[in-house]
Amino acid sequence: MDPAIRQNNSSFPVACFHFQSYNFSKSLNEKVPSIVLLLILFAVPVTAVKRRNMIMYFSASALAGFEIIILLIIQLIIGNMYQLTGLVIAGLMAGLSVGAGVSFNTLNSVPFRLRSAVLFSFYICFGLIFNHILSLRSEVPAIIILVISAFLPALLTGNIFRELTMYKDSKSVSPATYSADLAGSAFGFIFLAGFTVPAFGIRVSIFLLSLLIFAGFLFGTIRNK
Repeated sequence: MDPAIRQNNSSFPVACFHFQSYNFSKSLNEKVPSIVLLLILFAVPVTAVKRRNMIMYFSASALAGFEIIILLIIQLIIGNMYQLTGLVIAGLMAGLSVGAGVSFNTLNSVPFRLRSAVLFSFYICFGLIFNHILSLRSEVPAIIILVISAFLPALLTGNIFRELTMYKDSKSVSPATYSADLAGSAFGFIFLAGFTVPAFGIRVSIFLLSLLIFAGFLFGTIRNK
């Protein structure tokens, strides 16, 4: 036993990191090819994403990663995420559909970059209150908070998709934006579940979601001139 090793806890499941490292150590010859294959698998779609769709790519990445985090929090608070997984996914998909399909005059009047900044701020704020959410002992309020927390960023992400695809003449706009959405989601699932949560913990991973939004803001809006 090594007392210097960081202790495993709810917000930092370091045991997951050591378990993954152990699995890699059993097949050292497969470690490097696996990592290279993953990098190629997720790097190729990024190169195909147009600059104007970068905000969609990174927003979808953040939302997919946030979905994983919400499910982990349910597991930590309630102890069984399988019964409530459908509820969380339904809340997230409802937010995406409402954001993409409904025209909100108030939201549409907000500049596109400001909407990205609001999404950035949401993940920051959720990371700041993460420990308070984790300390909830009553299941019903916890479920309500988590479902609403999944709905809100999904609403904004869906609205970003609507903004990028509305009032465009080219028939290739919607497929390209949808492709960026799917590619970003795939990256977010793997990036959060397979790397950041085991390596840095849940709370830091939430803050990293904000960095994804900032990357989309930087490469997809500021540089898109």
